[in-house]
Amino acid sequence: MPGFEKGRVRRILSHGFSAIIAVSGPNFFYLTGKDIKSFERSLFIAATRDECLIVAPKLEEERVSDIRCGEMILYSDGEDPFPRLSAELRAMGVKGKDVIALDPEMKIDLFFKLSQSLSDFNLVNGKEAILIERMKKDDYELESIGKAASILDELFKEAESLISEGVTEAEIMMKLSFLSQQLGSDAPKSLSVQSGPNTAVPHHEYSSRKIKKGDIVLLDLVVSYEGYNADLTRVFSLGRPDAEIERAYEAVREALEAGIAGVKVGIPAGDLDFVVREKLKERGLEKQFTHRTGHGIGIDIHELPNVAPHSKDVIEERSVFTIEPGVYFPNKFGVRLEVDVVALKGRAEILGQYPLELKVI
Repeated sequence: MPGFEKGRVRRILSHGFSAIIAVSGPNFFYLTGKDIKSFERSLFIAATRDECLIVAPKLEEERVSDIRCGEMILYSDGEDPFPRLSAELRAMGVKGKDVIALDPEMKIDLFFKLSQSLSDFNLVNGKEAILIERMKKDDYELESIGKAASILDELFKEAESLISEGVTEAEIMMKLSFLSQQLGSDAPKSLSVQSGPNTAVPHHEYSSRKIKKGDIVLLDLVVSYEGYNADLTRVFSLGRPDAEIERAYEAVREALEAGIAGVKVGIPAGDLDFVVREKLKERGLEKQFTHRTGHGIGIDIHELPNVAPHSKDVIEERSVFTIEPGVYFPNKFGVRLEVDVVALKGRAEILGQYPLELKVI
């Protein structure tokens, strides 16, 4: 339900700020529940502990009116909304030299305009505080990510009937995209269909390549539900794979399960990456693991924590992140498995129920 998320604002401000300014985009959505693309026009919320102000083009009046802020500055094309901003912030209790957190998604031209119109205030980058608080998911956020993961379960099931000799990666992608929206997802974010040697390219998306008997097919799928993403990867084989692929798959599966078992609230994310990396090292595959173990997920596909070597990001309770070990053999094949994990006290909850076994079709 759209509206001023006062609790979320207060958590961000507890990092030492008197106010926050968030522009249209993921952080505006986090504070208002509204996903509005304002393009080149400035649209933002300025919020204190108890009050908020919306600055928006007049043509967006209907879309911002239900945020329920006490004040709005609506401007027409050619009008300048910034001269009023300082006085409005002071009316909300923000004093000269108070620290205002700025959204890191802000365009540079808006930053310069704010620097001029709010020169009496101390404007700082709010990135760290915003992303730390976004990492801690509430019940609604966890439910939305869980529903997105359930949609991905259905896409993997459908893929079992789509993967066949002669069908292209692009054809599978388009059919899964259509189905995801039938199942209630937002517009698909990323549906990667990789087959044969394309599985050795971690960020390959899809192509006109036709699937052949004996190929493995890797599906790395992202969909969102009510603004929150899930990101899962599974591997299929059209016919029984050869022994080398099976050995690689077994090693990746072991590393994934070690990572899940290693999830603990309060540890550095780098420690979790180390657990996964060491398991692949035991198999002599550490050089084939060419990326980090995982990333946070939520409003954005990539958020905190950064589950990477030496990462100091702390695994927070109720944070959601991927664990996605993979090994890649250029021009031959690659194997990656990915789960979304909720870190809870004493356990890790896995989102999505589609099996982790290599599915032979």
